[in-house]
Amino acid sequence: MRVIIWFFVFLSLPGFSQPESGICDCKKEFTFVTTYLENHYAGFQDNVTSLTLSNYEQLKAEISKQVDSEMGPARCFFLVKKYLAFFQDNHLQFYCQRQKEIDEESAAQVRAFKESGLFRSRERVLLDTLEAKRYLLQSSDSIEGIYKNDIYKIIVTKNQNYFHDYMGYISQSKTSLWEPGQVKLEVKQLGPNTFQTVLYLRNHSFELRKIENENPVIAAFGVKKVFPLQSVRPKSRLENFSLPPAGNWFQFKSLNDSTGYLHIKTFDGSLKRRFDSAYHAIKPTLESKRNLIIDVRGNGGGSDACWHFLSKYLYTQPFDNDVTEFLCTSEIIKRNEEYLQQMEARKKDYGWGAIKFQKIKLRKMRNTPSGTFIPFSKMIPWWARPFVNVKTEKQRKVYPSPERIVVMTNRNTASSAEGLVLEAMKSKKVITFGENSGGFITFGDIRSVNTPNGFVLQSATQRTLNRFQYERSGIPPKIQANKNEDWIQQAIKLIQNWPQKN
Repeated sequence: MRVIIWFFVFLSLPGFSQPESGICDCKKEFTFVTTYLENHYAGFQDNVTSLTLSNYEQLKAEISKQVDSEMGPARCFFLVKKYLAFFQDNHLQFYCQRQKEIDEESAAQVRAFKESGLFRSRERVLLDTLEAKRYLLQSSDSIEGIYKNDIYKIIVTKNQNYFHDYMGYISQSKTSLWEPGQVKLEVKQLGPNTFQTVLYLRNHSFELRKIENENPVIAAFGVKKVFPLQSVRPKSRLENFSLPPAGNWFQFKSLNDSTGYLHIKTFDGSLKRRFDSAYHAIKPTLESKRNLIIDVRGNGGGSDACWHFLSKYLYTQPFDNDVTEFLCTSEIIKRNEEYLQQMEARKKDYGWGAIKFQKIKLRKMRNTPSGTFIPFSKMIPWWARPFVNVKTEKQRKVYPSPERIVVMTNRNTASSAEGLVLEAMKSKKVITFGENSGGFITFGDIRSVNTPNGFVLQSATQRTLNRFQYERSGIPPKIQANKNEDWIQQAIKLIQNWPQKN
C-alpha cells in the first residue's frame, strides 16, 4: 500500500500584512518561532544534530542580538527568514495574509491610513532630486539610478547596513498613499547577480523576493531605468522551454497515434473528486496508447492521493516503500484538528476517504507519547492490516500499455509531485526527463500557526528520511533536457530512440 500524504507548498508569497502600528515586537516573534520549531517541527532533530548544534546555537545567538522590540515588520521578517534558512527544508515558510486594500476614492479612508502608525513609520530620506542626479551622473554602479513606471518614479542609491545594500525612495507618486522621500524598495546583495529585495506595495504591505538578475530593481518592481541612460545593446530573448504549457490544471491529448500527453499543474487535495472524474474520462484513450508523457513541470504538489491512479501504470516489479513518520505533540494535534474541520466543511471536495484517514490519524496521535514519532504503518486500522503490505509495494497486474513512459520535471516540480517522480524511478518502463525538481520532498504534512505579530509559521509534521538527499537540491532526472529545444519534442525523440531491452 502506498503512503498517501498531504503536502502543501508555497512557491510565491503574497504581499504581507503588518501590525497597524507599523512596529513589530521582534523579540517576542523570534522567541515564539524558535520555541515552536524546537518542540513541534518534525524536521528539527534531523537538521540540528550533534554535528550542527554549535552552528545552530551560534546563529540563534547572533539573530537574538539583532532583533528589537520596536523593529519594523519587514526587518523582523528578514531576520526570521535568515534563521529558517539554517534548516534543509523547503516547506518551512514564514508569511502573512494579504493586507486589506484602501479605497483611494474615499478621503476618509486615505486620511485614516495616513494617520496610522503603519504609514507614519515608513522610513524616509531627505529628498533632493537635483543633488541625486549630480551623484548618479558620477556613479559607475549599474543598479543606481532613477526608475519609473506608470505610478511611481523612484531614486535608487547605495545605502549599506545589515539589512540592505541599496535603497529606493519615492521621487514622484500618482497615488496619495505614497509621499516623496518614503522608502519603497530595499535590496540586499547575496552574491553575484543574486539579491534579496523587499518591495513595499501600494498599501504599504511588503513582498520579499530572492532575485537572480543583474538588475534586481527592474526584476522586482517592473520599472524601467530612465536616468542615467546608457547605450546598451539589447539582448536577444531566448524562449524558456522549461516552462509548462498554459491552460487548464489537467490536460490530456494525443500527440500522435501511439503517444498520449498528460500535463497536471497541481495535486491539490481539495480537487480529489475532480481528479477521479478526469482520470475516468481519459482511461480508455490512455490505455490504448503505447507511449505516455506525464508532464508535471510547475506542479507544486498537494496530495499523493491525486496521482495514485497513475501509479498502477508505472509499476513493473515489487519495491520497498519509503518509511514515513508523523511527529506527535499537543500543537500538532491542534493543527490537525483545525485541518479536519476544514476538510469536513468541504466534504465533497476532499472525499470521505481522506477525511476518514485524518480521523484515524488524530486518534492514533492522541494515544502516542508527546515528542515521539508514529510510523504510517500504525495509522492503518487493525481490520485492514491483513490485507496491506506496508513494507513492500506489490501489484497483481503489470499494465501492458502504456509500455514507455516519460515523466517530465522542472525546478517548480515540488512536494507531492516529487513523490510521483520517486515512484516513477522504481519502474523499468519509465525515463525521468527535464531538470532537477524543486527539492520539497523530505518533510511534509504541512500545518500553519499564527504568530504573535500577525505572521504565519508553516512547518512540517512528518518526515521521510531516506529522501533527505534530495531536499533543496531536488531529484535529478535520468536524462537532462536541452534548454534550447522544445521539451515535448525532446521527449518524443526519447520515445522514438527508447533503449532496447537486454
